[in-house]
Amino acid sequence: MYKIYFTLLIMLLTGSSLLASSQHKEAKELFTEAKCMGCHNVNDFNARQEAVNNFTKLHKSVQSCARNTNAGWFEEDNHNVSRYLNHKYYGFKQPPKLEE
Repeated sequence: MYKIYFTLLIMLLTGSSLLASSQHKEAKELFTEAKCMGCHNVNDFNARQEAVNNFTKLHKSVQSCARNTNAGWFEEDNHNVSRYLNHKYYGFKQPPKLEE
C-alpha cells in the first residue's frame, strides 16, 4: 500500500517539475525573441533588487517592458516571463495567483 502512495507522490512531483521546466523554457524563448537583453544585461537584474524587491513589482516591470517594446505578449506570457526571471535571478516568493 505504501509503495502505491510513494509511487503516486513521485509521479506528482515529477509532473509538476516538468510543467515548471516547460513554462520556463517557453518564457525564456519569449524573453529571447523580444530581445530583452538588447536593453538589459545580467547586472541590471542583480542591481535592480532595490527597486524590484518583490514578485509583484517584478511582474509590473515585465508588463511595462513588454508594453514599451510592443512585444505582443498576453498576460499569461507576462506572468510566465516574470516567473522565469524570478526563478533565474530573484527568488521572490510568488503569490499563488497574480493579482491585478
